[in-house]
Amino acid sequence: MNVHSPKGFMSLFETFGIDAKEENAFEKSVAPQLLGNLARQSASYDMHIVMG
Repeated sequence: MNVHSPKGFMSLFETFGIDAKEENAFEKSVAPQLLGNLARQSASYDMHIVMG
């Protein structure tokens, strides 16, 4: 069993998350600018995201 809870997991969602009740939430959550920022800054949240 592998259990890993990155230290910054909750903070990552607080920073990059989009409230599902927000208008156009899905579109905002997959916007290229948001995904790019997420990929560039993920290591700061103890997460390593590789987009390819």
